[in-house]
Amino acid sequence: MARRSVSAKRVAIIAGALALLAVVAYAGVCAYFVVHEQLAVFYPMARASTSPEAAGLKGVAEVTIATEDGERLYGWWTAPAAG
Repeated sequence: MARRSVSAKRVAIIAGALALLAVVAYAGVCAYFVVHEQLAVFYPMARASTSPEAAGLKGVAEVTIATEDGERLYGWWTAPAAG
């Protein structure tokens, strides 16, 4: 019987250690995201710094799309390949 209680005690210690490790790992991930949250923020740019022609793209056009709420979307467009 003494072996069983020692074994149960070991299981409890190992389970507690794993739970503590999980809490520390979770806290580490949370701390990482708090410190690096600016990397996840999207900052829209006014226009691309280069044109499709300057980038060597043939058949690509610069387009501007006006939305219903008054915003203007800017991008590049090319026709899809045939077929």
